[in-house]
Amino acid sequence: MKDIRTEQSIFDELTEEEFEAMAEQIIEQNDIDYRHIQTNAFAQLGLKKKKRFSRKGVVIGLVAAAVVLSSIGVGVAASGSFQKVFGGFIAGDAPDSISAGSHLSVSSDKNDVQFLGIYGNAVTSCASFTLKKKDGTDFVENFEQVTLDYDGNLFEMMPDYYPDGSADPAYHTDDPSLRAVWLTSNNVVGSETVEDFFYGYIDYQMEDNGTIRAFVLSNTGVGSLKGKTMHIRGNSINAYHKVETVYQPARCRSDKKAVCSDVIVKLGEQHPEMWKVFVKLWEDPDYAESMTDEELQQENDFLRLIRKAYEPLLKDNQVLMMKGIREGWAICEKNPLALDYEIAVGVDYHTTTRQFDIDTTKELVYTPHPEKTVSNYSDYEPEYFMHDPVSFTLESLEADALTVSFKARSKPYSEVQSLFDRSLYDNVTVVMEDGTRYQTWSIPNMEAQSGTDSSVSVHRYWLMIEGDDYQLVGIDPEHIASIYLGDIKLFG
Repeated sequence: MKDIRTEQSIFDELTEEEFEAMAEQIIEQNDIDYRHIQTNAFAQLGLKKKKRFSRKGVVIGLVAAAVVLSSIGVGVAASGSFQKVFGGFIAGDAPDSISAGSHLSVSSDKNDVQFLGIYGNAVTSCASFTLKKKDGTDFVENFEQVTLDYDGNLFEMMPDYYPDGSADPAYHTDDPSLRAVWLTSNNVVGSETVEDFFYGYIDYQMEDNGTIRAFVLSNTGVGSLKGKTMHIRGNSINAYHKVETVYQPARCRSDKKAVCSDVIVKLGEQHPEMWKVFVKLWEDPDYAESMTDEELQQENDFLRLIRKAYEPLLKDNQVLMMKGIREGWAICEKNPLALDYEIAVGVDYHTTTRQFDIDTTKELVYTPHPEKTVSNYSDYEPEYFMHDPVSFTLESLEADALTVSFKARSKPYSEVQSLFDRSLYDNVTVVMEDGTRYQTWSIPNMEAQSGTDSSVSVHRYWLMIEGDDYQLVGIDPEHIASIYLGDIKLFG
């Protein structure tokens, strides 16, 4: 693992006078009664499922707390390496320099917090920082054997859902005062308005035994992030050390032999139908896309049985944890790590955006793929989804280092939505000049369409690398060769 303590950061670009002026105005820690709030990616990002949830997607947790930050008035902007700041969290690179943001304030009683930089566009913002203990001691003994996550994380708790299939409300919150990441209306922290339709999460990694790296990904569904203030806070996270693997699929092992504990084998013998579904899914995660409601219920029921069977076997500091659908289950020791920090930073950076030359009069025809339509839900209503071919024209197409977006015009579906918008199931594919292909992940767009032209719809996507888990990627948009929506070429 690369040791970033020896690497130059963007704060090395500051003059001594700039750094001292900023340090003198660092805010003091407040006494706050923190709460841990958890969420999955769909709930946190405000997504509504148009099709069955893909287990290849990234499940995201949050630590959240209630606190009010004071502001400082020092604005700092500096350049730095994209990979130096975001390496390990975002692949690729970007044509723009990383910004230090503006009006930065950092506070922590227990840890030294180094804000590395912020980058993004109007609707998406990424930030990164590190934490080290002020007393110089390490967080863990061997960082290479540790996984970081939140107390009560979704992986650990899954699948504790209510009988009606809804998630435990402790997994998410609509209360901005309880979020780990939130946005306020301007760069001066104080009595400004908290922005609605803003979502964010924090991902933590151990850089070495004494350094925790944090990555923040946030987006807004309405308006723009720029010129506003992002707030980030955390109280504690857990360090998980694997004690015993209880299940690992054969496809994850070089010897192609599954690891399965006696406890799970016995449950499989007692519930053969559940076991059949469980094995099929874990050996082929793509099978999740075509599972019936009955099979999904069988899988969740079997996972509950596993958790229940292990409850009396675990020690007080142990949990049964799933570190991703593709890796399996393990018993882990859980040890809390104190973070105790608060950050406020003005969203201030430069974004290079490429506007593509397109024919705005050319009529395109989009046909939803039959396998991507919603057809296996018990409450499925065919009239709610459009499955027939729909004609549309492009009004604009643009891309930057992190996202691609387009505006389309088609016949109105309702007073607030276009027929094309109601029909869309596919994501965009971006092909670079060197042949590299990137898939995308739809960004929630919650801008109210009331009072606007309902024949127009706007669609935004994050650029992603597809693998065991999707990962954000940065690119130079000038090197894009073509862009596709399903089988339709939008550019190139």
